[in-house]
Parts: sequence; structure tokens; C-alpha cells
Amino acid sequence: MGRGVGLPVLLAIALQLGCYRYVPTDLATVPVGGHIRTVVSGTATDRLRVTYGVAGPTLDGRIVARDGDVLTLFVPSVPLGSPLGPRPLYQQVPIAAADVVGIDVRKLDVFRTGTLVAAGAAAATAITIGALRGATGGTGSGSGGGPTESRRPW
Repeated sequence: MGRGVGLPVLLAIALQLGCYRYVPTDLATVPVGGHIRTVVSGTATDRLRVTYGVAGPTLDGRIVARDGDVLTLFVPSVPLGSPLGPRPLYQQVPIAAADVVGIDVRKLDVFRTGTLVAAGAAAATAITIGALRGATGGTGSGSGGGPTESRRPW
């Protein structure tokens, strides 16, 4: 990866990972297409494990459909005993609204985002100023111990 590409790529990764938080909400207010994290009841957890191979009471995904009292979530899952290991597979999982114990919506955290962007801008500014002032890590005396010059008058 080139030197000029590294900082923007790292900043983009950091922005994706650190700038969201989950806020508790009501099931009726979540729009189709919204990213949610939901906790389902024990009976729903058992049914999802047997039917879809989804483990755990917490599901993290996107609402793809709402049909009456049934939500269809697009969640990452790997079937039990799969040779794929941690590589995520995605599937649609229907959940009855009565089985939802709690639901959180993913929201952009403005403070975290601003702090991260400001830190990235400060780092980029410091790197740019250092490069413009000639802070390359070499010695300033010119006796760097490099190869001797030889000029040939051809």
C-alpha cells in the first residue's frame, strides 16, 4: 500500500468501527431497512438455533420486511458444524414481534465522529508539516555514508 493511501484507509476503517452506537427504541418506530440489535425470548432463541442455526439471544442485522406482527431480519449466521469457520453467511430470519424482548437502533455518534475526524486531521497536519520542513529522518550534515559519487566525462 502506498504511503499516501495508508492514512485515508486507516481513517475510513476507524470511522466505520467507532462512530456508531446503539440506542434503545420501540419496535413500532424502526423502519424497514434499519440496522438493529435485538434480544429475543428463550423460546425464540431455541427455535432460531434449531431452524436457522443462529446461536444466542442477541441478533444484529437489518430489517428487510415487516408483515403484520412478524419482522424479517437479514442477519449474519454460520450453520452449526459448517467448515467455513468464522466467515459470515447471511440469511433472512422471521421473528414474531411477541418474541422481541428488547430492540436497539444503530445511530451515528456525532461526538465520537467529530473527535475521530479532528484527531485524523491533526495527525495529517503534523505529518504534512514534518514533510514540508524536511523531517525525513536523515542526518542534516550531508555525510550520510552513502556511495561515493563518480563522474565520467563521456
